[in-house]
Amino acid sequence: MRPALLAAIAAAFFATAVVIVLAAGDPIGGSGGSGDGGPSAERTPESKGPSLWVDESGGGCVRRSPPAEYVDGDACTLAEAYDNARSADEVWIRGGEYPQAQIGPDNDDLDEPVVMRPDEGAKVTLAGLVTYGGRLTLRNVTIATEGRHERGWINEGASDVRLDGVDITGPWANLRVQGGENNTYANASFGTPGNTRPRVCGSGDGEPVELTLTKGMTISNVDFQPFQPDRDNPACGPDRLLHLETIRVNDGVDDFLLERSRFHRGDGSGTARLFVTKLAPAGEGENADRIRVVNNWFGAADGTTSILLGENQICAGYVFAYNLWEGGFDDSCVKEGEDALTFVGNEGTQPDALPCPGTTAAHNVWTWSAGRTDCGTDTWAIDPCNCLDGLGLAGDGFHLTAASPAVDAGQPEAECKRLTGGVDIDGEPRRGTCDAGPDELATESR
Repeated sequence: MRPALLAAIAAAFFATAVVIVLAAGDPIGGSGGSGDGGPSAERTPESKGPSLWVDESGGGCVRRSPPAEYVDGDACTLAEAYDNARSADEVWIRGGEYPQAQIGPDNDDLDEPVVMRPDEGAKVTLAGLVTYGGRLTLRNVTIATEGRHERGWINEGASDVRLDGVDITGPWANLRVQGGENNTYANASFGTPGNTRPRVCGSGDGEPVELTLTKGMTISNVDFQPFQPDRDNPACGPDRLLHLETIRVNDGVDDFLLERSRFHRGDGSGTARLFVTKLAPAGEGENADRIRVVNNWFGAADGTTSILLGENQICAGYVFAYNLWEGGFDDSCVKEGEDALTFVGNEGTQPDALPCPGTTAAHNVWTWSAGRTDCGTDTWAIDPCNCLDGLGLAGDGFHLTAASPAVDAGQPEAECKRLTGGVDIDGEPRRGTCDAGPDELATESR
């Protein structure tokens, strides 16, 4: 999107931006989310019971089969429990505040993931998590990074790691996945609601979320709270400013799925909420292919762009479906082939002076001060302010009202289900002709 048009969007949106914190809905067939930053509800199948226990001091680290009750002298550290586990074991963690855990290298006895979770009714807090070992599921703990830089979840090459219901809190929260395959972060809150404290250049924090050289990464049902950039700090570079983006997708990130997540307003990302680029010099580095972004809300940030696909990147099978973005969409990437960049069922601003969006587009509802009729099944909701008022949204910024032109503007049910899994951002079912955007208006509200 051109700078002048981006500025027009910014003037309309950011003058009225407020911070809204919403509770996450239930995920697709998983455990309850913690979108309000509180404890996650346990909705897993009936437990088999613990084969290993973890407490704050550790002990003999004895594996029990069949499962057994806690015995102080038999307890493990988190790393020891992983090393001693067998496929599909359960590890129960006693309540307490634990230091940063480093788990790995791979446990070769695991053909299925070991599941780690708190003891019944216990609250477990970690100072950080580093995973070198794979086939691990961690549920319903908190990684509290307050006062600690370079902490959060750091994954160094491990595969099949799933963090489910694991809130990562603090203004310096980090989620870094480098290498590995089929890792997941789901049903959680990331950051601190209403945060105004900046990330600090030279501290090692980098961007809140960075993905590099990883395959099959999924981020699902996550509330991304506001992050703020360091300003006027020479450690940031010549302009003394941290160039902040909430999620940065670097080289070789194939088959990345971002779904059913909420990027809350009040954020200071001046580049974009989602930025896809390469770190390697021009003409080098691995492309990121087959990125899917589905059922998300990208709330306004300080910058004028919600999503930026860098010009050093090839859009190879990128799909953006049933999202709503409040800032601009900069598709500067190189587009090769008819399915290079597909837009389906989205809501957002789309200036009428620009070409029809994407290489393939259908059933999107755009808003601007003028519209056009030559972009297939895409429609424009005319609004003089060049903002989102024409979309008929509820006060939270992404749920629909019955007056919205997005109602029944999406695909027929079967086609929509293939992209969305048959649910909306809240995990509620999509029925009949889908509504455009992340929300499906409830039947009783129509």
